[in-house]
Amino acid sequence: MKIIIVGGGTAGWITTFMLSKIRPNHEYINISSSKIPTVGVGEGVTGVVRRILTEPFFEINEFDFIKKASVIPKLGIKFNNWSDKNKSFFSPIEGTYTSGRFLDTSLFYSILKDLDIDDASVTGYLSKRNRTSFSISDKKIEFYDYGLHAYHLDNYKTGEYFKNLSLQNGVKCIDSLIVDVITSDNNINQIILDNGMIVSGDLFFDCSGYSRVLTKKMNVQIKDYSEYLPLNEVIVFDVINEDTKKHAYTNANAMNAGWVFEIFKQHSTQRGYVFSNNFINKQEGTKELETYFDSEIDVKNNFKFKSTRLEKSINQNCVSIGLANFSVEPMQATQIHCAVCQINDFIRNCFSDDIEKTLDKTVVDNYNKRTAKLCDNMVDFISLHYTGGKTNTDFWKYVTNEKPVTEIVSEILQLSKTRLTRWDDFETYYGSTNQILWNPILAGLGHFKKDVIESTFKTWNLTEDILKDELKTHLEKIDKFYQVSSSIEKFIDLVG
Repeated sequence: MKIIIVGGGTAGWITTFMLSKIRPNHEYINISSSKIPTVGVGEGVTGVVRRILTEPFFEINEFDFIKKASVIPKLGIKFNNWSDKNKSFFSPIEGTYTSGRFLDTSLFYSILKDLDIDDASVTGYLSKRNRTSFSISDKKIEFYDYGLHAYHLDNYKTGEYFKNLSLQNGVKCIDSLIVDVITSDNNINQIILDNGMIVSGDLFFDCSGYSRVLTKKMNVQIKDYSEYLPLNEVIVFDVINEDTKKHAYTNANAMNAGWVFEIFKQHSTQRGYVFSNNFINKQEGTKELETYFDSEIDVKNNFKFKSTRLEKSINQNCVSIGLANFSVEPMQATQIHCAVCQINDFIRNCFSDDIEKTLDKTVVDNYNKRTAKLCDNMVDFISLHYTGGKTNTDFWKYVTNEKPVTEIVSEILQLSKTRLTRWDDFETYYGSTNQILWNPILAGLGHFKKDVIESTFKTWNLTEDILKDELKTHLEKIDKFYQVSSSIEKFIDLVG
């Protein structure tokens, strides 16, 4: 097959690399333009992304990637001022040490006894103490496999890293803009480039981001999530003359009409204000940022977006990946998470040496259903973050009192009031969120009440002695690693 991938961002080059590595017998062409900058938003990824890219088959040296992509390990997300109940709370990568059980007892016990919930997770414990999940021995950094991590990374450098790996796989790269896309019966036949080239292919991947260069030429239906996710504009900015302390977690700071993300990389910090322009405009947002950081703001980028997904991510002979398929606010790194899950799903369940088998109707229909379900699950999860009851501005009053929540969020909130959430309340499938990720958000926003916890523990005959001893064993185990774990400063010094 002749396979064309359009897009030179993170999703485009990871897609190109994974496809060409898995089935090197096909012909691969990546079409992307150096004139189009990367979006530069959401330079944090999830643990799923790391697990895929460090599969032995792909032969990626993690420390080589860390060095070349300006990576800092990401242990979770710290949410600041998202609820009037808690000033801040932490969302750990791996949940608590009991989050994989039927009932997340360590989290509920911590709430009941007014203990620090962060200590019930490895990454929460380490983050609070400015440590990483790496240890240092003889000036060498070693990953300690007790507790997970993801990455903060540089999008441009990450794209270049996987571009180089793709070229080593024999991929041809064409640096050009697309002038036109020629279709027939809703199939893509040819791509017309501004350098005069005409490129034909059998299978096309649209990784062109918000522009959806290929997909917009086809007859596709789009699902709109705006009623649940009203944020629709981003200001990417730098703080002038800042002196920033690095952290192995993302900051998510609630603002008047949305929130600001802070992603710490080895030699820089990426920030962006994601907001609803129904409540403030760019100028008002910039002024708010300057007040918040008590500094002048240098705006690097500003763009509008809409929370949508394609009804079908595979349309005829075109597969849409990343922002070209699923576009929402960059909360919890859900977009790059879905992109990598999606391409991995395609490789495992669709991709063959034959175009007809790859695009078999039943195969494609099943893939489209799984992808749609995964994206919908992410919207449920993002929507949950706006249920903390915050009402200090017009935006937050609207979010709390008027904005609808999804059906799944409504059900989970009711269950948390009635008898606590448990594993079976969440659908679990490849890439999905479940109580591992939901429970820390529910707890941080104040949805778990002590009287419900007490009654649930009584129902399940969970005594304090059992729960206290489990927590003690857990803390003793973490503390042994803490003694040898690397601080973020030492990590950057040795890797950078």
